[in-house]
Amino acid sequence: MALPEAIADLAIMADPNRGRDKFVSYAEKYVNYHMMPNLMREKKISFKGGNGCNFNAVMDHNNGAKHVEPYEVESGISRTDTTKRGFVPWRISKTQMAIDETEMAIADGPEEILDVLDVETFRSELALWELLEDAWWLRGATTSSNSKAPFPLNYWVYTQADSSDGAYSGDHATTGEGAFLTKNHNSWSGGPGGIDVTANTKYANWNCAYTNVTKDDLFTKMRRAYFETDWGDPIPHPSYHRSGHGRCIYSKYQQVAEAERVAENQNENLGNDMASKDGLVTFRRHPWKPVHALKDQAQDYVYMIDWSWFGIAGNKNYWMVRKKLREAPNQPTVLRGDTYTMWNTICYNRRAQSVFSKT
Repeated sequence: MALPEAIADLAIMADPNRGRDKFVSYAEKYVNYHMMPNLMREKKISFKGGNGCNFNAVMDHNNGAKHVEPYEVESGISRTDTTKRGFVPWRISKTQMAIDETEMAIADGPEEILDVLDVETFRSELALWELLEDAWWLRGATTSSNSKAPFPLNYWVYTQADSSDGAYSGDHATTGEGAFLTKNHNSWSGGPGGIDVTANTKYANWNCAYTNVTKDDLFTKMRRAYFETDWGDPIPHPSYHRSGHGRCIYSKYQQVAEAERVAENQNENLGNDMASKDGLVTFRRHPWKPVHALKDQAQDYVYMIDWSWFGIAGNKNYWMVRKKLREAPNQPTVLRGDTYTMWNTICYNRRAQSVFSKT
């Protein structure tokens, strides 16, 4: 068998339980990763076919209820359609690896070839982890004209300063306790998922600015947001809600550390909101996790995400498709392997989400 075919077959037929050469990696850019291990796996929602995924959002009831008296003459009845159709287009992400046949020719048998393939596969996968981590935490598509990058978190959950208002005012300012933001994002004027927030004011996330990570400032505003965004369904109906996926708070490490210090020093005065134990900070028993990818961002955001309405939409027909190693164009001794995935982020219920921004 020719060397290229032999290497390709080894890559497919390798026994995952075989003894492998160990190595230590200094390749990671971030201390922690959230996108691949948590979102792409645990929070993935599978779809099949089409050029994206659709969702229905009912914005109001029919206003058909009223109080009546005997023999009351009814006026005419009418119906208004308040169901909006959201749409999230697929995005395609890929990673690749390359092996030169000359490297493999001097390898001492199949085991040594597999050790090289292991390292290159690891490096290729880590490159994808980093790409998606950056795309999610404010570094994905930044304008509506970007047709390649997936929608970042702040496409779905954003601040008044990022909206068409351009600055904080009213209840969203540091002097307020927050409110639902009824404006479109400044970079996506059509609205998240193609639904205009200005025309559909219930289709809004909660937002408030803060100055300090203290009980009287940020914690008070988080408590208000927790109450205002804790939506329930009084009438059972088919829903996108996914049980078992609760809330989580995300921010830079600095905000987590400040919250931990406050919780440790004033625990008896914070009520049931904040707690700190064994290095884990919680708000109303929901974890508050530091995000290393946010460390270089100018803004100090604190996100309160309800994952029962949020997730990763993946096309099951093209999810983590790994291509067989093959000859690279114009490089006859180089074998390349590519992995593709078709996906995007999706948020079904924006009014269950909150973001706080330091000013």
